[in-house]
Amino acid sequence: MSMNQAVSFLNDFKLGHYMKIPPRSMFLVLFIGTILAGTINIGVAWWLPNSIQNICQPELLPVNSPWTCPSDRVFFDASVIWGLVGPKRIFGSLGSYEAMNWFFLGVLLGATGMMPPATPLNYNVWIAVGTIFNYFVYRYVKSGGKVGMEGKSVNWRGTEGEHCDLAFCPTAKGIVVDGCPVK
Repeated sequence: MSMNQAVSFLNDFKLGHYMKIPPRSMFLVLFIGTILAGTINIGVAWWLPNSIQNICQPELLPVNSPWTCPSDRVFFDASVIWGLVGPKRIFGSLGSYEAMNWFFLGVLLGATGMMPPATPLNYNVWIAVGTIFNYFVYRYVKSGGKVGMEGKSVNWRGTEGEHCDLAFCPTAKGIVVDGCPVK
């Protein structure tokens, strides 16, 4: 299971928790969905090359055929760059293209013009606030705050548990619990 799949799986469990779906039922639904999706993907991946003649060979296909597979080379190249060679030997301190990292920053800042309805000002403020809080505040203020707060407990909203008594009530119809409304 890749990291993206694991994160997606956990997000699905979190959504099920908020909707008060029992974890066992949620796991069963996710498991069946994963098995079904995987089986369909494998079936289609097996069926397409065996049913479409000259698939992924543009020179042998009819004009305007949708089966040209334009991105299969991109995946191969990406697997070589990020898996075999590694980004540090290309874009890092060991590579020849270390200066290209500034280009990516320029693209990131240049993308502000393609973000309606937000203005470039919103995007730039996001970068500034993110830098201030994630670098300076995290590095200097948080470490000072840890020293000042040692041995003290803070009661923030949300740290004392649920404040709504109805949050523990079941949502399924026909279940009766004292103090909870019946649906």
